[in-house]
Amino acid sequence: MNLFDTDSRKDEILAYYDQEASVTGVAFSPDGRLIAGNDTKHHKVYLWKNPKESVR
Repeated sequence: MNLFDTDSRKDEILAYYDQEASVTGVAFSPDGRLIAGNDTKHHKVYLWKNPKESVR
């Protein structure tokens, strides 16, 4: 999954997940530290740490 950094205007790799996955939606936690993605094909939810929030 890629995350677009609006400050640097660069496309950054955020996280890797199973290539067979079908992530169709993402959401940020209220504090911005976590990102969740749902895989509708395999009925899974992925959680990633937001690299932009971990350095603050």
